Amino acid sequence: MNLFITGGTGFIGKRVVNRLATQVDKIYLLVREKSVARAKKNFSNHTNVEYIIGDITQDDVIDKYQQLKMLQDKVDGILNIAGNYNLEITEFEAYKNNVIGVQNILNFAKTVKNLEIFHHISTYAVIGTLNGELSENEMDNARNFKDFYAKSKMQGENILRNTELIGVRKRIYRPGIVTGSTKSGDIEKIDGPYYLMKFLYEQKEILKNLKYIKKFPLPFNDKAFLPLIPVDYLADWLEYAVLNPTEHELRSYNFFGEKPVTIKNFTNYLLKAYGIEAEPMELKELGIYKYILPKIGMPKELLQYMYSEAKYSVENRKEDFPELKEYSMMDLTKKIISGSNKYFQEAQ
Repeated sequence: MNLFITGGTGFIGKRVVNRLATQVDKIYLLVREKSVARAKKNFSNHTNVEYIIGDITQDDVIDKYQQLKMLQDKVDGILNIAGNYNLEITEFEAYKNNVIGVQNILNFAKTVKNLEIFHHISTYAVIGTLNGELSENEMDNARNFKDFYAKSKMQGENILRNTELIGVRKRIYRPGIVTGSTKSGDIEKIDGPYYLMKFLYEQKEILKNLKYIKKFPLPFNDKAFLPLIPVDYLADWLEYAVLNPTEHELRSYNFFGEKPVTIKNFTNYLLKAYGIEAEPMELKELGIYKYILPKIGMPKELLQYMYSEAKYSVENRKEDFPELKEYSMMDLTKKIISGSNKYFQEAQ
């Protein structure tokens, strides 16, 4: 298998590339020119990784014509991990990276002579304002997005679904909220649950006074879930899925645990871990909270997810990849907290 991979130097991508490089014949890794040195350092153990200079936001994607012609002849699979993963992204940046970027990669894919499969990494956030029991296929119909990130990722999915690639299978993977590794706990930026974890870490001494009222007020719905997945589990799952695709022409997968933890239970665990003697107190949904969340370091775009009553099916994943190892996020959280505390200390 000869894979063309985008986004391979990111938090998720570098782990996926390191795994796949031991399993496939060749990886052609798209990197910006300024990132070549970092990529070579990350993948120095793999002689079958070749670096292709380019950028998904450019029309031609690949800078050098000779490399383009070579890829058109040799590639048989594409794994598109590239994109801008930022809940607070502007509309322009979201559209440029997550919509036009996908379109550009698909235009390149149309020119690849022996392409067999196109793998695309999306996000669970494409649920938009959908609620209730949701199969992976029902999420394709999400509308009414409240942040540009989720909207642009669904637009990217729709472009893939509606682009004609004759004889090419299409795969869409929707990771949940990606946490640090279960081995090291390491993270590279504040995101997802780490907004709250950072607040609790920095304010834990003050928050210990909550023992007198026994409550930690937080805007959330106790029916809301956190579909967390550690980055090492995600990389393992993506490796397996890329190497073992089914024969479906088009397939979407939710890539997170079968039993996501609720916001309430996860927050309760965090409070205890930081020595705060209080339980999370559910605050009913009010628009004013979107102005309060940034005061504690959480982007206002999180609000809709904290009140979401969506229940995510992993039926497609379980059916097509029953071999994937399940996990309990609560059992892994101690290591995640340890890694985040190290990150917070170093950032001070």
